[in-house]
Amino acid sequence: MVQLYYFAHFGFYPPEAEAEKNKDGSFTLHLVEIVEDHTATSAWYTVDGWGVGLNAITEEAADFPRCGPAGLELIQIILV
Repeated sequence: MVQLYYFAHFGFYPPEAEAEKNKDGSFTLHLVEIVEDHTATSAWYTVDGWGVGLNAITEEAADFPRCGPAGLELIQIILV
């Protein structure tokens, strides 16, 4: 879902995604592409339990309204 959100806004589908639940209950979502010998970051989102937050690279607001807490937990489980 996060990769589709990025594609809809920027026209590129990052092939890899990582998710981590932070101690404060927020989530860090990292969209990347492995390019030869390095990892190219497309987006680094920090969002709250409802999927609302910030793209740390562009400083633009991010909103994944379909996620909610259960969806973000599921993203974390699938990607880890």
